[in-house]
Amino acid sequence: MWLENVEAFANDHEYTLAQASLLKCTAEHLTPRESGGNDTPANVAAACWYCNSRRHRRKQPLSPEQYRKHVVSQLHKGGWHRLH
Repeated sequence: MWLENVEAFANDHEYTLAQASLLKCTAEHLTPRESGGNDTPANVAAACWYCNSRRHRRKQPLSPEQYRKHVVSQLHKGGWHRLH
């Protein structure tokens, strides 16, 4: 993930700018603010824009623990999202 200088990140990792833009570091609220989540360290984790935007678009968003298991499962299969 990157926070500043998308061009350098894209060059370093051989991504296009469009691909690299999906990997911008964001604050992922484990319990969404609209569901009563807050901005405390226990409720916020770093996530790329791509993952952060997809998690809460589900009809039934996964709990933080379910989502962690989903991520681990995908990583064990050899990837995570379309960039890898």
